Amino acid sequence: MLQSDSPMLERLTHVHRALAERARTRGLVRMDKDASDGEQLGAVMFRGDALRQTVKLRDGLQVLVYGQVSVYEARGQYQLIVRLVV
Repeated sequence: MLQSDSPMLERLTHVHRALAERARTRGLVRMDKDASDGEQLGAVMFRGDALRQTVKLRDGLQVLVYGQVSVYEARGQYQLIVRLVV
């Protein structure tokens, strides 16, 4: 476990805060949850945000999304929380 005054913990905290800020990225929609080649960032959209979208998502659609990067602690993986799809 890292101590609270650890330089490593300080760097990790800085990186996490930077990632937690707003993010914008472009990518392809993949409906297959199990597909992962190690270069993909998983994305989630919560029901309230999904209901406000005007873009109908389909497999293979190229999209521009806005949201925040977070850590899905159950798996220890980064994920993008999508707020808007363009």
